[in-house]
Amino acid sequence: MSTKPIALLLSSALLFSAPSHAEGWLESLKSMLGIGTSESQEAEQPQASIEGLMASLKSLGVTEAQIQGGLAAIMNFVSNNISSEEFNQLAEALPGSKELLDAVPDISQLKSGSGLSGLLDKASEYSDTLKAANDVKKQFEVIGLSPEMIGQYTTKIQEYLDTPEGAQAKQIIQDSLSKLLG
Repeated sequence: MSTKPIALLLSSALLFSAPSHAEGWLESLKSMLGIGTSESQEAEQPQASIEGLMASLKSLGVTEAQIQGGLAAIMNFVSNNISSEEFNQLAEALPGSKELLDAVPDISQLKSGSGLSGLLDKASEYSDTLKAANDVKKQFEVIGLSPEMIGQYTTKIQEYLDTPEGAQAKQIIQDSLSKLLG
């Protein structure tokens, strides 16, 4: 059989197909012929990262230091509420996670407050989860953010990770943050 009819058939199909269908069809044909692989396409797909996540938090109108400190506080909470194996999976799915923990705001010099803050400090002595949530609240306050910003940060984190490449990281973080916000 001559190659002219096949070439004519292929060019006709591409000419009369919608561009998106032609590209998909062409990719299928290339795959069948072993020209290019889906692995090379997967390598080009962007991966979620801490840098990308930090960039998405800029829309909150906070400083770079507050972005880094607030995100570090939340990631520290997450790392303390999942297994080390899960955190390693998270760090793989969201590169830069482990290094971000170096930026957790220091609250060691804070004195116990009065009023509601003092009550939270006292109550946190009896519950590890409440202590961890109270620490995040204090870490936000140390960097000049109100505790209400925690919810805004977690919403932005979830939005950023609501992508195919962020799905694994999102699930791990959501499972942990349900303890903070629940």
